[in-house]
Amino acid sequence: MKPLPPPSPSASARVPQLRQPDRLATYEPPHYPEAVDDDGLDLRELWRIALKYRRTILLFAAIVIVTVVSATLIMRPMYRATTVLEVSPKSEGIVQFQNVQSTQQDSATFQRTQIEIIKSRVVAEAVVKRLNLGEHPAFNGELRQRDLAAGLREISGMLLHPLKDGLSALFGGAEDQAADADGLGSNATPPEDAELRALVGQVQRGLTVNPIRASNLIEISFESLDRHLAATVTNAVADAYLALSARKRFELSSGAESYLKAEIEDLQGKLETSEKDLYAFARQNQVVDLEDRNNIISTRLTELNMNLSKVKGERIAAESLYQQLAQANVDSLPTVLQDSRITDLRGQLSSLRAEYARLGQTYTSEYPRMQELRRQMDDIRVTLEKELGNLVESLEVNFRQLTDREERLTLAVEQQKQDLLELQDRAVQYNILKREWETNSQLYSGLLERMKEVGVAAGMERDTASVIDRALVPYGPFAPSLSRNLAIATVLGLMGGIGLALLLNLLDNSVRDPEEVERLVHLASLGLLPRVDPKGTAPAVPIELMAHLQRDQGLSEAFRSIRTSLMFATPGGAPKVLMITSAVPGEGKSTAATSLSIVLAQTGASVLLIDGDLRKPRLHKIFSVPRGPGLTEYLVQGDSDAFYSTPVENLTLMVAGTPPPNPAELLSSGATDRMLEEMSRRYDYVIIDSSPVMGLADPIVLATKVKGVLLVSAAGVVSRGALREAVKRLRAVDAPLVGSVLNMVEPHSSEYSYYNRYYYNYGSSAETALHREAA
Repeated sequence: MKPLPPPSPSASARVPQLRQPDRLATYEPPHYPEAVDDDGLDLRELWRIALKYRRTILLFAAIVIVTVVSATLIMRPMYRATTVLEVSPKSEGIVQFQNVQSTQQDSATFQRTQIEIIKSRVVAEAVVKRLNLGEHPAFNGELRQRDLAAGLREISGMLLHPLKDGLSALFGGAEDQAADADGLGSNATPPEDAELRALVGQVQRGLTVNPIRASNLIEISFESLDRHLAATVTNAVADAYLALSARKRFELSSGAESYLKAEIEDLQGKLETSEKDLYAFARQNQVVDLEDRNNIISTRLTELNMNLSKVKGERIAAESLYQQLAQANVDSLPTVLQDSRITDLRGQLSSLRAEYARLGQTYTSEYPRMQELRRQMDDIRVTLEKELGNLVESLEVNFRQLTDREERLTLAVEQQKQDLLELQDRAVQYNILKREWETNSQLYSGLLERMKEVGVAAGMERDTASVIDRALVPYGPFAPSLSRNLAIATVLGLMGGIGLALLLNLLDNSVRDPEEVERLVHLASLGLLPRVDPKGTAPAVPIELMAHLQRDQGLSEAFRSIRTSLMFATPGGAPKVLMITSAVPGEGKSTAATSLSIVLAQTGASVLLIDGDLRKPRLHKIFSVPRGPGLTEYLVQGDSDAFYSTPVENLTLMVAGTPPPNPAELLSSGATDRMLEEMSRRYDYVIIDSSPVMGLADPIVLATKVKGVLLVSAAGVVSRGALREAVKRLRAVDAPLVGSVLNMVEPHSSEYSYYNRYYYNYGSSAETALHREAA
């Protein structure tokens, strides 16, 4: 394709105008607060994540469902038999005797205790011995449950068993001898006890004991692979518990009677001795007359201690405030903070400061109102310091008064203590002997009464537990339930898949929607560009030229929508010199620059597309033209052969040219300014495809020379940090950012669903009508 000379200004003037700046409203990008931190997920975001990872969710759920269904089908049926017991929290007798029962428990505590007794090792061991469970197939290993884990262990055992035998034969001789020696010298568990413990553990694992709510009934259930064994073991557990309860009751009664007899004989001798010692000491020391005086002194001492404690608390509080005066800032004291006068003065000072700061944004410090505010603030500060001084002085005086009062009360308390100690020295032995006699007397009377009652009450109590319903042989299995396991597997599989999807989304740090771009960098979104599947397009139609070759496609319409948004991006319409860049490579900036130039040229405007990426240019490949001469030759030599015609009407291309050794220095020269000024006069629009912002100075230099900068971000490609840093670099040089475009948006995403639905429904019918009319 031969180079094309640039169009003359007169040709550009004949192009129909697309906008009338004096009639268009100014586009103002939305304002966002500086700190926006929304970590929550709304329903639309959850739906977008679910659609994005739908295959992962379905695969995870399918794995869980297949695993659970397979395990359910492999398992043997389990049977459950149930016995119902009534367990009363209190044993009732024919005749009630006071204080015969040593302890009383509430119903809930008693029921929990009995449940633990039923599940105890003692009851399970009695059942094992009674039924001889070691000979039953369900307990000796002949009848076992089938599951996937057990099957895998069995297969692995079959495969590894020959290897283990070979290793044992090779290295096992010396180890066996050492093991035999260790076994003889250690306290190894006998095989009989180990077998019994294993059988007891099996019974306890299959046993389930649950209380029936709002009643004294308890359900005892046992699960087994044998339906008859389930009923037999359940009834045996109930019988063993009842037998244990009766034996405990008999042992308790017999032991109580023997204990009471021994205690009565011992207390009788102690009571006689303590009574003699008490009377002898009282006659010798005349302690009886000192009791009234002792009460008077004790009452007085109690009153003094109460007053001293109160004064000491007040003194400590005052001392704390006094110490804070010396160690801390007076303004931080609670007393200062709670003073209404000081609080009012500080509030007035804050209001004056706020008004002074507000007016300071508009007026200078010499403004009369500003001087008046400073004078008022100085007066309030003087008054505030005076109030603080008065408050501090009052705190010091209060502390000294409380200290003096505490010292006087301390002396009075010590004097009363001395008087009381002198009196109690004579009465202390008397009180000791009296308490000993009273204690022995009370114990002796209580034991005599209980001794008479316990023999009668022992045989008049009814059983605390009884069988209501004995276990019957179950008709059918209760587990496994295929429908229940399938429902649980479906729910857990979907929940796990959604959780995995949320985790994968959380680990994804890339930008996904235009609202996120606006929150991160505060740039208005000018449009969305859908991801185009190369398999769904014609092989001869590159994506960059789709806006020219396939105008009815969604990507073409998306660029026309962005073209319309650019018309309102600035008060004067679309920028005449527009640079298109991105944060990192691979975001589609060259595609965006080419397609946007095409849709602008389709309106009749003359457009110059410049490949400003001097390091990795692509536009010459898209339009199948030589790489040079181009921008480099034009800036260095003013070569007019740098312009190339394109298949698109009104669109001229300037390629990058020969790679310069210093692209940034070349672009920052005055030749670039003169070139852009001249091209803006010759063409209606100048579109520059620059290099990415991150790591390069070229786009930063160009951004200072153009009328507008359009940032292209690829959904799922650019990270939040890279996007934020790129915009930060552009704003550092006051680049005229006009907005952002989110590229590579999934067509099925929530961000693109509205556009996708309405455009294709409306556009397809319109295009069909045009095609029919043309035919």
